[in-house]
Amino acid sequence: MQARGNAHRDILEKHFEADTISHVTLMESEANTDVVISDMNGKILGSSVSSFSNFRYITVKCAENMV
Repeated sequence: MQARGNAHRDILEKHFEADTISHVTLMESEANTDVVISDMNGKILGSSVSSFSNFRYITVKCAENMV
């Protein structure tokens, strides 16, 4: 799971675009893990989950160059 998350992070650091965000969330929608991608203000840009009730998450800060 850690390696998968790291791979998503690495790709998003290089290609933080709507198509890439959509691809990552689509791939995770079929996995046992969930992903939520947000901007620096916490606005959700993409998610593999349809409901956030009872949803616990880990916040990972992005690299400065992703802003």
